[in-house]
Amino acid sequence: MGTRGGISVVHTFPADGDYVVKVSMHNEPLGGIYGRTTMATLDIKEQIEVSVNGERVSLVDLNVRMSEADPKNSLDVKTPPIHIAAGPQRISAAFIQRFDGPVDDLLVPLENTLADVNISFGVTALPHMRDMTILGPSTVTGVSDTVSRRMVFTCRPINAKKRRPAPTKSSRGSPGARIAVSRPPTTFRTRWLLRPGRSKGDFEDVSAWRSSRFW
Repeated sequence: MGTRGGISVVHTFPADGDYVVKVSMHNEPLGGIYGRTTMATLDIKEQIEVSVNGERVSLVDLNVRMSEADPKNSLDVKTPPIHIAAGPQRISAAFIQRFDGPVDDLLVPLENTLADVNISFGVTALPHMRDMTILGPSTVTGVSDTVSRRMVFTCRPINAKKRRPAPTKSSRGSPGARIAVSRPPTTFRTRWLLRPGRSKGDFEDVSAWRSSRFW
């Protein structure tokens, strides 16, 4: 509610960290942002709201002078770094709705403005998004619990006695391992993969599959 147009997708983030959302605008034939005539004439302050799982995390202003010919004020707008947890998250970018109702244009309102970006005179044309890109992660702080991690780490050691058998159970017995190799991995391959992890890292390093060439 309160927005128009935009893009909304479910993106699987690989790690907890900072991400930047970049949104690109459609342009007019001369390279300026599509709808700039309307923005200038009606003095509309266009803004893009970026949300994570329905909650606003950033509000970006659009400049009426944006143009694909101007590297410093291009048709790409970016949010500040946003901290997002790993796993599937719904990312949405939409325009803040500035007015509603029928428009008294010289022409009938366009049914598909994206197919008619060459038309500007006599039509109340508003900016439209071309695409959305997620950049990152940077400043990684870890990995939250995700669907894929729950498939791999099916158990966790609670004391020193279970530190050795737990990785073997996670690596060999989990549904993720069977899906990855299309069959239960052999004891030899499991021991080969556990060896470097046991000497260099913790339980998660031991349980992680180091290389696919042994499968």
